[in-house]
Amino acid sequence: MHRVIIKCGHENFPSRKIPEKLGFKLSQIESKGEQMANGEWVDLIHYILKREEYQ
Repeated sequence: MHRVIIKCGHENFPSRKIPEKLGFKLSQIESKGEQMANGEWVDLIHYILKREEYQ
């Protein structure tokens, strides 16, 4: 595997702590990247961990 990408809702702080604690780096912010069940669109945070950065 070359890299792993984790996507989390911008305001979902508990979920965002997981990749941050595991050493993933913030890669990008995807504006209105996912529509929720209530019809609201949320921004997504992309975290990435490349093979050469994994320890």
